[in-house]
Amino acid sequence: MSTDRTGSAFAVDLPVYRGPFRLLAELILDQKIDVCDVAIVSVTDRYLEHAKDAERWDLEEATWFLAICAVLLELKVSRLTPKHRELDDEDLLGGSPDLAYARSLELTAFRKVAIEIARPPAEVYAYLADPTRLAEWQADVEEVRDAPGGPLAAGATFTEVRTFLGKRVESTLEAVVAEPGRELTLRTVSGPVHVSIQHLLEPSGDGTALRVVGEADPGKLLGLGAPLVRRGAARRARADFERLKAVLEAG
Repeated sequence: MSTDRTGSAFAVDLPVYRGPFRLLAELILDQKIDVCDVAIVSVTDRYLEHAKDAERWDLEEATWFLAICAVLLELKVSRLTPKHRELDDEDLLGGSPDLAYARSLELTAFRKVAIEIARPPAEVYAYLADPTRLAEWQADVEEVRDAPGGPLAAGATFTEVRTFLGKRVESTLEAVVAEPGRELTLRTVSGPVHVSIQHLLEPSGDGTALRVVGEADPGKLLGLGAPLVRRGAARRARADFERLKAVLEAG
């Protein structure tokens, strides 16, 4: 019996990718390979051939494979199905508790972010608290609407549209706490995932220490696919805040 408990023993050979299936799944969930370019039927057929060998059979690996393929197949179907009406919160994530959970992992990954920025807290806050600047440093932001312009005041709201796993996710957020140079806390007013994100700023020499804490309602679990989504989310969160640092320090 295989000792590999992550699915990495199974490899695929496709036009867009050749190598371990686990890495392919991570690249798709990390939005680096388009799921529409992956023939999931071919992958499944290849896995069935792989699993025929009794020496390779592993129940946990098979469960992992099925869980990931279910998520990828649902994502691919939703990408290929045309929408002819306005989308509600359920439609925005394909009606899937798994995808809703994936988005919540994306958001709660922010809790692990702490970064030093060589700009004073007042300057960092002014940029951070202006929703019209979001697309400049958060890679998945497509559109911001109804933002007041400039740093948010407590009680102010705005609507953001993001791309997540190939889908457009729309949420309205409110500034619950807006203390210039010290704290910006946002919470979801409407959207598929309820989240609260707290940005804490402190002086650090001539610059700013920024710490971000996120809380989200995860809904139902994504099963064995959750670690992949969580790792990808953590990488994207870190990349976004590194981009924020670069933009501010370049200015």
